[in-house]
Amino acid sequence: MEVLKVEETAPTKRKLTLKIEPSDLALEAEEAYEELGKAAEIPEFRKGKVPRKLLEYRFDKVIQKEAFADAVQKALDEVTKENEIKAVGRPDFDEAEFEAAMEKAADEAVEISLTLEVVPKFELPEYKGTKLDVPRFEITDEMVQNNLESIRESQAFYKAIDDRSAQKGDSLVVKVRATRGEEEVPALTRDRMFIPSLCDGRDIPEFDEAFVGKDIDQAFEFEFSLDKEHPLYEP
Repeated sequence: MEVLKVEETAPTKRKLTLKIEPSDLALEAEEAYEELGKAAEIPEFRKGKVPRKLLEYRFDKVIQKEAFADAVQKALDEVTKENEIKAVGRPDFDEAEFEAAMEKAADEAVEISLTLEVVPKFELPEYKGTKLDVPRFEITDEMVQNNLESIRESQAFYKAIDDRSAQKGDSLVVKVRATRGEEEVPALTRDRMFIPSLCDGRDIPEFDEAFVGKDIDQAFEFEFSLDKEHPLYEP
């Protein structure tokens, strides 16, 4: 085998042109047949005692393909080592060209081209003595308190209160029947509506305000309106 050319087609690519001789193929094929002869199991023959001619008759095409691939791989290993090429991934090649070369390689010398992705060469700039500005992260009392409050809220549980009226900040479960004139509004009618925190920034303030000061099981009526931009608004 012979390496005819090594071309740099890009900073991260090398094109290799290899020449494979019939003798290279014969050497690889011989090694493959030796391994096959030790392992082949064919009826009427003991393992390791199958005649070479029979192996060639049955497996020649497979062996020739394997021998050609091994010869190419050895050439690649040689050229990458001699040229200090650090290849990345598998080589790229024209499959039709590769198949055609493989068909003729047992009888004549063939040339094939492959392209390798390689690690680019670069010079490490001077870095000793370089100063880095490491930003300081200051934890304020407010941040600590906010974090503690989040932890408290995540660990909180609901406790029923039956000895006072509803206050701002309470969590309520209410039954609501909303009407517009004589027509019921399904989007706001609920047998169980959960209000997580009364008067805490919800999008219909008048709705929450109506429950402040009310007792458990107390029924009452109130009116409220929706802005035109509200998703539940109907003209």
